[in-house]
Amino acid sequence: MLSTRQLLKPTLRFISQTSQYSSLAQALPIRSTVNGIQRQRQSLRPLNPLQPMQQQQQQPQQVQKSPSGRSRRDEEISSRFITFVNEQGQVKERCRVKDVLMEFDRSRYFLIEVDPTVKPPVCRLFDKKSLFEKEKLSKKKKQTSPESVLKEIVFGWNVS
Repeated sequence: MLSTRQLLKPTLRFISQTSQYSSLAQALPIRSTVNGIQRQRQSLRPLNPLQPMQQQQQQPQQVQKSPSGRSRRDEEISSRFITFVNEQGQVKERCRVKDVLMEFDRSRYFLIEVDPTVKPPVCRLFDKKSLFEKEKLSKKKKQTSPESVLKEIVFGWNVS
């Protein structure tokens, strides 16, 4: 431990360290005075002003979809844990994706991510046959839907 003489005695090393200050008083760490407390507070302030919380919260979460534009299926699900809903509608909380994928018959069912915004994401088991039938029906509806026809109504001066 240093004695008070050694602390008060200026050395070459101490003088070389304090050369960046204009006076010796600035170099000494004085914490009990008001000036020292103000210096501490100023040093704790961030250099850039903080952004308001509202601007940071307004950014919506982007839902990642598979490259084809559909919801993620089976191995495309990026989360380790999911909330699993089976074909009867029973819910199992926090299941591993690997375990769920090993449980069901992959030739008959898809595991589809229904709600990716929730933590853990909700995934449901869908029958492949029913999904393909729904896709066919939606394609037929798009093809058979009539194009909008523009109709014109003319009113004359003698309409009562």
